[in-house]
Amino acid sequence: MSKVYKLTQGLMGQEVNLVERPIRQLRWLRRGTQFFIRHDEHSWTDGCPDQSYCTILVEDSCKCYNVIWPALSTLMEELEPTEQ
Repeated sequence: MSKVYKLTQGLMGQEVNLVERPIRQLRWLRRGTQFFIRHDEHSWTDGCPDQSYCTILVEDSCKCYNVIWPALSTLMEELEPTEQ
């Protein structure tokens, strides 16, 4: 089972498709947004040179976003699994 995280503060993300090509404009991901990590720390050809990114899948919208890894790593909190 994948770990679920939530943002402790807002963060800007670039919506991307499954091959990480930009498909929409930037979106502000709000505090409390829950997400899964789809592709952990990596470089991104459509991003800034020498910057590391992380691709996340936002739980409520089922959309992927590339976010700057150093910012995400300080703003994410792992959620405890819920019993079903």
